[in-house]
Amino acid sequence: MMKRSASYCNFIDAYRGYYERNMLLKHFLNTPKDERERAGFRLPAMVPIIFYNGQESWTAVKSLKEYQNCGDLFGDHVLNLKYYLIDLSKLEEKYILSTNTVLDNIMYCDKFRKRAELTEAIRTAYQRMESLGAQEKEEFHNWVKYILLSVCGNRETVMEEILSWTENGEYDMAFKYNIIRMFEEERAEGEAIGEARGRAEAVLDLLTEKGPVPEGLREEISAQRDLSILRQWLKLAARVRTTDEFQDRMQSVDTDS
Repeated sequence: MMKRSASYCNFIDAYRGYYERNMLLKHFLNTPKDERERAGFRLPAMVPIIFYNGQESWTAVKSLKEYQNCGDLFGDHVLNLKYYLIDLSKLEEKYILSTNTVLDNIMYCDKFRKRAELTEAIRTAYQRMESLGAQEKEEFHNWVKYILLSVCGNRETVMEEILSWTENGEYDMAFKYNIIRMFEEERAEGEAIGEARGRAEAVLDLLTEKGPVPEGLREEISAQRDLSILRQWLKLAARVRTTDEFQDRMQSVDTDS
């Protein structure tokens, strides 16, 4: 099975069928010639699956045949590959947890996008995975990495720390507390960066009224993340008469703060 997660409707997903067809061709070419020429030789079954966790209805075509112009004219003779779409929003939690396979646990975790809910889902899934084999655990672990990266803004250090708790068997309230704390710290950091950008823009707006702002100065102000320095720069920008005066005096503000 070729599994992929999607949080929005992608209208070129059917085009991936060409890539998957090429994977089959590669397998065929890598098979010894005498083996692949046997009458009973068969390629491995390939089932592309998309786990969809978006809010809107999926409206994209699901097969290469539909993606091709006038594909219906040639019936079954046109090159075709169809993916299987699983809309996770339509699957009840009880149904997913009624069996315990890698796929069940992947679907269960991927169903949730809110961080608090995802935290609990990962904790539950790791507990369930204890009864499965090492290869299955590794496959699940890699999928969880993908899910976490998508909600952590691709911050790999955050994801690795979260998974280190699960690998150490910390399934209790401490695990839930720590993962939520990590998300909260990430959110707070994002808010601080947003506030810093807002103050930097305010400084630049004031300076623009005093004259042209050199590119180097603009970049330095925009890159500043210390809110106390930006606060002092904002006051300074309101007092000075020219951008040159601001640039001459801004270093003393850095030292004072």
